[in-house]
Parts: sequence; C-alpha cells; structure tokens
Amino acid sequence: MSCWEPLQKCFRPCGHLASAPFARSRQEENIRDKAVQVLESMGLIDAANRMGSDLSWVEEQILQICRALVSEPKLLLLDEPTAGMGEVESQQVQDLIKKIQARGITTIVVAHDMKLINRIAEKVTCLSFGNKIAEGPCRNVLDDPRVHEVYLGAE
Repeated sequence: MSCWEPLQKCFRPCGHLASAPFARSRQEENIRDKAVQVLESMGLIDAANRMGSDLSWVEEQILQICRALVSEPKLLLLDEPTAGMGEVESQQVQDLIKKIQARGITTIVVAHDMKLINRIAEKVTCLSFGNKIAEGPCRNVLDDPRVHEVYLGAE
C-alpha cells in the first residue's frame, strides 16, 4: 500500500479538483447558491454546466459580469462590455446593464460604443489623454464642439 492510498480514500473528485467530502463549508454553499441565483437572474443559468471554451463571446462577457455580481457590489466598473459584438449581442449586454442599474448598483462604463452609452448613461464624461473635455447628459456631450474636434476632427 502506497502512502497516498489512505489519503485518496478521504478525497473524492468533484469535477475540477479533488476535495475532501467534508471540505464544503457553509460559506462555499452560500457562494454557490448566490452564483446560481445571479446566473438565473441574468439569463445565463443554461450555461452553468458548460465549459468556458464552449460559451459564445457574449456569454463570456455576461459571465464575467455575473462573477462580479456574486460579491454584491455597490459599484460595478465595466470596460468596453460590448467590444467585438454585433447589434443583437450588444442589446443583450445593454439589457443586462439596465437590469443591474435597476437593482440600485451604480455602474461606470468605459466604452466607445456610443449607442450603448446613449441608452444606459445618465451622465457622460468624455476624456482625451486623461483630461476631461466634456461632461453632462449624453446628448450635450455629443454636441460639444471639443468632443467633435478631438474625436471627429475639426470642421
């Protein structure tokens, strides 16, 4: 009998790593329950048992947001959440962000997707090389001559 055999009897495979059958704590159970709850509320529960490599791009992005939501943040920072997505996928992420905002979670979104920003933002801050050049409601920022000059070229 090898020195590992007694240990192996105490451990059981659980899909990702071996763990002791008694090792699952109440805290882990609570986190697991919260994760399932978040996946359900964000419409991703059907993907819960799939490998990450089998998820679509939009599902991967939504999963990243769900991971953040499990910790019950008051503030959620999103960097280019619709990058590389088409209109349908962008709409899914937009709907998700609105759902998060409706829960009272403040969101800060860094994005060049102006359709998204126009639909989700109460207040927009436009930066150029780290300097604020405009701030306010989206329509006002988009109409600001400095924004046009920096991002669209002077006319």
